[in-house]
Amino acid sequence: MLVRAFRVLAIAGCAALLLGTSRCQTTGANNVNGPVFVTSLTTLDANNQPAGSFSRGQSVTFQLSVRNRSQSAQTLWFNTAQQYNFAVVAAGTGNVVWYWSAGQLFTQGFTSLTFQPGQARLFAVSWNQINTQGQLVSAGSYEVLGGVTYFNTSGASGPANNGGAMATGIPAASQLMPTQYVSSLVPFSIQ
Repeated sequence: MLVRAFRVLAIAGCAALLLGTSRCQTTGANNVNGPVFVTSLTTLDANNQPAGSFSRGQSVTFQLSVRNRSQSAQTLWFNTAQQYNFAVVAAGTGNVVWYWSAGQLFTQGFTSLTFQPGQARLFAVSWNQINTQGQLVSAGSYEVLGGVTYFNTSGASGPANNGGAMATGIPAASQLMPTQYVSSLVPFSIQ
């Protein structure tokens, strides 16, 4: 009996380690199992076709999709006019070689985006393969991620609650992970 209880406890412990903990936020009001939002990112060529390999110097388009999975409207609040960001890293590292918001100025003040139930919004930017130092990047393997830079979900008078948001500037290595507001790292190469 004691051995059986130990086995059940060991199996439950292994399952918890394998499954980990979710960083996704859910609330009972949304009636959603899992994350309220889902994000995905696609790399596109000059013809707006999905591609994973690009010629050196060729324009690369990054397209982020953010979708509300819930049965109710969801509003994301931003404390500047910036609502999204993208970052390119050298594959397998935390070394950011380019990020979309570099050198840009954004109006200060609260803005919001409301997503209706099931609604997806697309955010897209083109990258000319110039790094943050103003030089053409080398041929090689890279990864890109993108996400929304929300401040909170409670409004302009609410406190910051953006632990899962995309960084507004250059992301730290610890911020290169997916959340319901940030895509997974998507690999691509430059030939």
